[in-house]
Amino acid sequence: MTIAVSSEHLEDALEKLEAIVAGRRIPQKEELLRDATSKLPKPISNSLMYATKNLLARVEIGRRYFIVLAGIDKAGKETQCNNPKKEPGVESLCDYLSKRGFNVHLVNLPTYGSPLGDLVGSYLGRPESKRKYEIKGQLPKDIAWILWSLDRAQHGQTIQTILKKSEERNLVLSKRWTESQLAYQLANGVDAERILRFERNIIQPSHT
Repeated sequence: MTIAVSSEHLEDALEKLEAIVAGRRIPQKEELLRDATSKLPKPISNSLMYATKNLLARVEIGRRYFIVLAGIDKAGKETQCNNPKKEPGVESLCDYLSKRGFNVHLVNLPTYGSPLGDLVGSYLGRPESKRKYEIKGQLPKDIAWILWSLDRAQHGQTIQTILKKSEERNLVLSKRWTESQLAYQLANGVDAERILRFERNIIQPSHT
């Protein structure tokens, strides 16, 4: 059984979160974040707040390996990344790097199974049996893109923590990142500068 999330409340929250991120050094941001998401289910509210906090300060990874595989839908990104279906004759990048001594940490986007990933899934029409949350009502395209940015941003702190462990040969491998957001949302009429401004502090890959 899915939990309903009002599109009106979600739209209001996302608009406020975009304004908070754009405001840079606004005092009492914790209070503003809490107020912006207060009408949403607690797990959704907590996830939105956590992801937004990851956008409020710039993250640098230095000389670390954060690799992103980009491409259009069905181009084979997942197969090349970690080959989950075990396609014959394919050595995934994950296996290749693991054999060479790297500890590979995978990031799959959208993050289905998480509250934010479920909202993305609902917007895309993913079957209800595969998610916990359902957006009730219509979420405008010029607001919905923020869900993708926040879904990605929620991984920022984890990626930074993994890559900071310099004594280990850690590497983060992700399917899609900011470049995919720009390509798809430009087609939906969303201004690129608006996306880049919102994601200006999001952790960025060393290789794409």
